Amino acid sequence: MAASVNLKWNANNEPDLSHYNVYFGKSSRNYGNPTPVKNKSVCRVDGLEKNKTYYFAITAVDTSGNESGFSTEKKAVARQVSDGSGGSSTSNNALI
Repeated sequence: MAASVNLKWNANNEPDLSHYNVYFGKSSRNYGNPTPVKNKSVCRVDGLEKNKTYYFAITAVDTSGNESGFSTEKKAVARQVSDGSGGSSTSNNALI
C-alpha cells in the first residue's frame, strides 16, 4: 500500500521566489532528484514505502534559477494513505 508524508515549512518572502524544491531519501543527506513545488509552503509526498523512515529537506529557487542551500533536514515515517475504498487513512507530518 502507498504511504505518504505531509511537509510544511516557513515561506520564503523574497519577491523573486520561483518555487521550492523538495528533496527526500531513505538515508540522511542522500536525496534523489528534487520535486518542484510552486508558490506554497506545504506538500504531500506520495508513493513512499509504508512504515519506512525518510529524510527531507527544502530549497528555494529564484526566478534566475539560483537555488538556496538545504533547509534543516527532518525525518519522518511514511504512513498509509487511503486507497479510495473508504477506509481510514493516516499520514505523518513533518515541519521543516
